[in-house]
Amino acid sequence: MPTAYTVKAGDCLSSIAVKFGMLPETVWNDSANQQLRNKRKDAHILFPGDILQIPDIRKRQESVSSDAKYRFKRKAVPEVLKIQLLLKGKPRENLDYQLDMDGKILKGKTNAKGELQEPIPPDASSARLIISKQGDDESDEVYDLTLGHIDPIEETKGAQERLANLSYYFGSVDGKLGESTESAVKAFQEHEGLDPSGKLDDKTKQKLEAAYGA
Repeated sequence: MPTAYTVKAGDCLSSIAVKFGMLPETVWNDSANQQLRNKRKDAHILFPGDILQIPDIRKRQESVSSDAKYRFKRKAVPEVLKIQLLLKGKPRENLDYQLDMDGKILKGKTNAKGELQEPIPPDASSARLIISKQGDDESDEVYDLTLGHIDPIEETKGAQERLANLSYYFGSVDGKLGESTESAVKAFQEHEGLDPSGKLDDKTKQKLEAAYGA
C-alpha cells in the first residue's frame, strides 16, 4: 500500500527516496504524484508540508540455475553537488578546494567557470567547503553548507534564500516580504536590468531562479 510522506525541512526528493529504498525518479514519476509535479515543477525543490506519495516496492523475480554464477547490478542513486564561486561577478577559476562530507574529504580545483562538481550521498544534509588560502598573508576560506533546505521560488522564503546566497539579502529568512527583502529584490532587479519595483513578480522570479541555477 502506498505511503503518504509529509515533506519536512531539510528533505529533498533524493533523501526521501533513499529512506524507502527507491530511486528518486521512481517516486517522482509515480502517477499519484501528478498534482505535486504540476505544482512544484522541480523535483529537487519541495516545500515542508508537501505530500509525496511513496509507491509500493515492486518485487522482481529471476529464474537461475543452482550450479551457475550470476552478477546482479544494483542501480545507484547518485547526487551531484554543484557550486559556482564568483568574485565581483567574475568566476574564481583554478582554486584548490576540499569538500568535507562527514569526514570524507574530496579534493579538486574549480574549472574555468569557477565551478566545482562532486558526487554526494543522496541523504547528505550538510558539508564544509574549504578554499585553500591564496597568499601567505591570507587564511583558508571555510563555508558551512546546508544541503536540501532551499524552498520553491514561489514562496517568499525561497526567494529570500536565493537572494541571500547570491549576496543580495542579509536579513532574516522568515518568509515575510518586508523592507529589507524589497531592498534586496530591487538590487537584484537593477543588476538584471529589470524594473526595480521591489516586487517578486513572475519575471523577477524567473531571473532569480536562472541566476541561482534552481
